[in-house]
Amino acid sequence: MINYTILGTTVASWILIYFLIKRINRIEAKALIENRILSGRIQTLGKTAKEWDDSRKFDIKRLNATTLKATANSAGELIVTSPDGKTILNEFKLRTKK
Repeated sequence: MINYTILGTTVASWILIYFLIKRINRIEAKALIENRILSGRIQTLGKTAKEWDDSRKFDIKRLNATTLKATANSAGELIVTSPDGKTILNEFKLRTKK
């Protein structure tokens, strides 16, 4: 009778230990997944900030390069050219008094 009691107690304790270890592993796995998700979000935010900074630098370069030249032709149109003199922007027109 005592042998069955010791055997039952031993089996119950091993089952309890098994489920406790399984529970701890599940908690560690969840923590690891959350860590990876957070590190991924941090990397994404860092990449987005770098891209935003790069695009802002590009915008600043573009704005610094906008020394547009404007001339008026005989038809009253304003001819706007880019700093390199090659691109003509013809969407601007001067209003003439009638």
